[in-house]
Amino acid sequence: MALYDEASAFVAREVSPLQDSPRFVFCATDACASSFGLGVRSAVTLGLFGTVVGPRAWKPYYLRHEMIHVLQAERLGVFSLLFKPAWWVEGMAYGLSADPREPLAEPFQTERATFRAWWATIDRAQLWVLARDL
Repeated sequence: MALYDEASAFVAREVSPLQDSPRFVFCATDACASSFGLGVRSAVTLGLFGTVVGPRAWKPYYLRHEMIHVLQAERLGVFSLLFKPAWWVEGMAYGLSADPREPLAEPFQTERATFRAWWATIDRAQLWVLARDL
């Protein structure tokens, strides 16, 4: 619960508050993660349905990353996210979650850098309006 609470507070403070408390399933074993179909992924968010966090992802920046995906789905709609550029969807999650890994594997490093460059040019109060137009 501490990881969840920290991530929720971080995202609210640094990006935008979540409208609802998202559902998260924390898997402590690889068998649990496999039962949800995680495969090689550490965690996965399925729109507003829920998030599964595998045993390797029990770190603050992973939870923040996934909560940012929930926030994106809340603000823009799950279907709309399918048509947003990856540099924005994944780049935002990596770029605003305080993920300390440098460099990330590609294409995530480039997506994060592209998002950060865009983020530096916008009025943050207009984030969701600008995101709708991407």
